[in-house]
This record gives sequence, structure tokens and C-alpha cells, in this order.
Amino acid sequence: MDPLNDPRFPNRPTHPDYWRIAEVAMQQDGKAEEGKQSVPEILEGVVDHESATYAATQRGLILCQKTGLPESLAPIMAAVWLDAFSVGVRFQQRGGHHAVD
Repeated sequence: MDPLNDPRFPNRPTHPDYWRIAEVAMQQDGKAEEGKQSVPEILEGVVDHESATYAATQRGLILCQKTGLPESLAPIMAAVWLDAFSVGVRFQQRGGHHAVD
């Protein structure tokens, strides 16, 4: 089966950026799920983990306050924010966006 045209994922992009993002995310997921790395270790070389965790937590709290969502969701939002931030930085470290003609 051609992974670029897998019928199970009809709307999946074929752009090289998608594959680089997916590769970074899968590597990060694997390290976290296997317990090989903690959040500070995952963020090492990306950003100061205390600064990023504080910023992410504040963004989660502000979003809850603005939308009326329970503040108990703020840690989940912070985790998603940190994950996305780290994936974005590592995507950029691997060359970032490449235009396709």
C-alpha cells in the first residue's frame, strides 16, 4: 500500500511538511509514552521548561476564563500547548517549511 495515498486517511496531506511534523510528533509521543523522558527532558534544547510550563498554564487558565470552561481543564490545555510548542520548534529545527512547486 502506498503510504501517500492510504484510503484510510483520505484527507491526509501529502505535503512534505506534514510528514516532518508527523515524524517529530511520533518521536515525541514515543519518548513520553515509554517513560523515557519527562516533560523537562522533552523540552530540553527547545526552551526553559519552567518558563514554557508557566506560559502554557497561564494560557490554559485565560482560555478557561474567557470561554467559561472549567479551570480543571487548564492543565490539559497546558499539556497540549507544550506538546504543540515542542513539535513546532523541532519541526523548525529539522528545516521548517519547504514550498513545493
